[in-house]
Amino acid sequence: TQPSSICLDRVIEGRPRLRIHLRCRRGLEGFVRDEAQAALAARGRFRLLETRPGYVALLPLAPFSLADLYQLRCFASVNFVVGLVKDDAPDARAGAVAAAITSPLARHLFTTLTDGSHRYRLDFVGRGHQRAAVQQVVARAYTQCPDLLNDPRGAPWSVDLHDTPHGLSVELRPRLSPDPRMFYRTDDVAAASHPPLAASMARLAGRLDDEVVWDPFCGSGLELVECALRGGVQHLFGSDI
Repeated sequence: TQPSSICLDRVIEGRPRLRIHLRCRRGLEGFVRDEAQAALAARGRFRLLETRPGYVALLPLAPFSLADLYQLRCFASVNFVVGLVKDDAPDARAGAVAAAITSPLARHLFTTLTDGSHRYRLDFVGRGHQRAAVQQVVARAYTQCPDLLNDPRGAPWSVDLHDTPHGLSVELRPRLSPDPRMFYRTDDVAAASHPPLAASMARLAGRLDDEVVWDPFCGSGLELVECALRGGVQHLFGSDI
């Protein structure tokens, strides 16, 4: 299969009603909202639609790229909403999910942001493996669009199905590994902070010019690095056992 990857600098345009969910750990929505407001909405590029447990919804007001969104540091993933499916009979649900995955909006995103073949993995978020349901959806999607391939291991995209009070939200998520925002991480460290949580803690700590930052229980140092990336830091000190 032809290798493929996500293109951060490709511009998405012509989709005025595209809804974007900046997903995060529950409890961090306020940090994601405030950061998005300061960096994106205040410049007129996006409008904040709503803040819900686990995500902040945005509406783009002008052409944009993934790189514009990845200047933010407090979210966990960027998800493009391509459909809302009623959680009814499995057969009807499979057809509706497949239709969302192969919709003009989804295909526009796949085509614009993918370099190489269009490959995805399907995930019923919070419902376990759901192998039979996944196979139903994948088979129907392939029938409707043979150029769109299911690849559970090496796909650059994930199709995430999130439960909502109104049904299943069908969302395309770029699988960027390593995360370009975490360029300073050269290896995983056991018990290290979740990077967006470290960024949120640095934001909570505030920013002063020429400040000295000490983290007495620094672990792998993510909070210190995130403080430095916010600017204005003269010295960083970290201690731990």
